[in-house]
Amino acid sequence: MRIYCRKRKDSNSKSWYIDYRDPITRKRIRKICGKTGDEAELFRANLIIQLQRRGTAPLEPTNPLFYDFIQEYIDHRAATGISNSSLRRYKEILQNFVDFTYKEKSHIQLLSDVSVKDLWDYIHYRKKLGIADKTLSNELDEIKRCFKYAIEINAVQINPCQNVKFKIQHTNAPHFFTKDELTQIFDSFQKEWMKDIFKVYLYTGMRKGELMHLQWKYIDMENRLIHIRHQVIKDGQVIYKTKTRSSARSLPMTDEVYNILKRQKKRNLHKDYVFVNGSSVPFRDDDLYHYLKPRLVKLEIKGSIHTFRHTFASLLIEADVGLRELKELMGHSNIDTTMQYAHLYPHRLHEQVNRLNGLLLTP
Repeated sequence: MRIYCRKRKDSNSKSWYIDYRDPITRKRIRKICGKTGDEAELFRANLIIQLQRRGTAPLEPTNPLFYDFIQEYIDHRAATGISNSSLRRYKEILQNFVDFTYKEKSHIQLLSDVSVKDLWDYIHYRKKLGIADKTLSNELDEIKRCFKYAIEINAVQINPCQNVKFKIQHTNAPHFFTKDELTQIFDSFQKEWMKDIFKVYLYTGMRKGELMHLQWKYIDMENRLIHIRHQVIKDGQVIYKTKTRSSARSLPMTDEVYNILKRQKKRNLHKDYVFVNGSSVPFRDDDLYHYLKPRLVKLEIKGSIHTFRHTFASLLIEADVGLRELKELMGHSNIDTTMQYAHLYPHRLHEQVNRLNGLLLTP
């Protein structure tokens, strides 16, 4: 039983369809089940309950055409409200996999034709192209999510990704700015309002999309808290959810951030948004990049906008903030993501162990 989205021929509107085989009559049924992905999911859930109440046997997998299902999965991902940049990345990953199967695996016609060996062959194929293990691991994660969705909607019964374990060695630690580099970067900004933007970026560790959509209604000056609730996607379009559930968080203000926000409020540049671009309108997608990148090139400093977020993490560790607290402040959904900063902690481990000095019994 699967659902999929199709555009109507006579307009740009979309409709969601459900495709399943009646377990008693064996007749294939396809019909409209909603105008949105949420409506379609609800329709499918209710239909499953109805069929179960009839005492029917479990529905057989629909086993759709491989290429049709990949497109259906992409439509499903788009309907979940992820950012445009994330959707583009996932589409590119799946397109790489599709291109490989078209070129090297002509036997794959149905979704169930994909085997464990096909996935390992894809991994070896990409490695020969010089693809980094980290990139390949991310690609495999998305392919796994694709087949997990296939299992959920009963498109196939067996997930070929289940036994594919691809571990990577994390040899490259996150890059962060040194204190001297930060001084050079901030000194390069002649306009105070532009410098303030990147200082808030540094002292809060927000994601770019979170900073771009920061609104005054989520600023609690009395309790010195910044509530992260939304993010921005391409061309300033807003999605009313954060990147993950854990991304919705409240960040305490440092004195520096508190004073910057007071200055920004006095500037009165926009009634809703805390920070805007030089034209006093909400940021376009690449505004912050164009503010920062030329300065980094001129100063010959390695890094990017995201390096401020890594630097925020390194400064917290230097201030003796633990990994669990760091996870919450960064808005990571998984502690494994936070563990990329664990290499900065050895000095803390020595300090903790040295506390035993004078506590142990002497002979």
